[in-house]
Amino acid sequence: MSYPQPVLLKFRRFILKRAISKLIRILFRLEINGWENIPKSGGYLVSHNHVSIIDPAWVGSFWPINLEVIGAAELWNRRGQSSIVRLYGTLPVHRGSAERDLLRTMIEVLKSGTPLLIAPEGTRSHIPGLVHAQPGIGYLIDQASVPVLPIGMIGSTDENLSLAFKFKRPKMTMNIGKPFTLPPIEGSGHARREARKKNTEIVMMKICELLPEEYWGVYAEKYKEYRKAKSGNHQA
Repeated sequence: MSYPQPVLLKFRRFILKRAISKLIRILFRLEINGWENIPKSGGYLVSHNHVSIIDPAWVGSFWPINLEVIGAAELWNRRGQSSIVRLYGTLPVHRGSAERDLLRTMIEVLKSGTPLLIAPEGTRSHIPGLVHAQPGIGYLIDQASVPVLPIGMIGSTDENLSLAFKFKRPKMTMNIGKPFTLPPIEGSGHARREARKKNTEIVMMKICELLPEEYWGVYAEKYKEYRKAKSGNHQA
């Protein structure tokens, strides 16, 4: 059973998605790779790098079904952005807070068979390079036990946003990776927290696979090690 979406909410999302997707097509030259990797059904966690405000809007408006989306609570106080998040029914998250109720809601969404869009970094980087992921992503994946679908967003920089609003039509690329599952977590306490941390890093490695080197950011060295180990395993 899907997470409940009232008829009025579905209608608002339909109109909003069409309007935003048309605007993005006008402002940018778009390339989208990996449509075939999107699961046909069931709950899964869509995880993307987050450079600027355009990222979740682009993914959400182009996705073939309605994604549940979370957004920073301060968006509800920003003119323009507040209207969009309210109309779409975005779930607010307060940065730096445990947000137990929100975590329970996100787990409920995923377990119900509804996909959820999230940026593991928890904030915009404003530059291409990845920043450290928030620890909550590991807990969420552990509790929900659903596949993760990684996405690499390229060209959605603040600089390109400025060019877009000058009708220069810069290029943006969305690379959709293959869904994957993470190793089950056993144990408790410190061991469990460390296992969740490792799973979070795996998610970030999968996102790195979909990005050019200048986008790897704080994960550059770890990704090089990950890629080397992966290559060695394939040769063995």
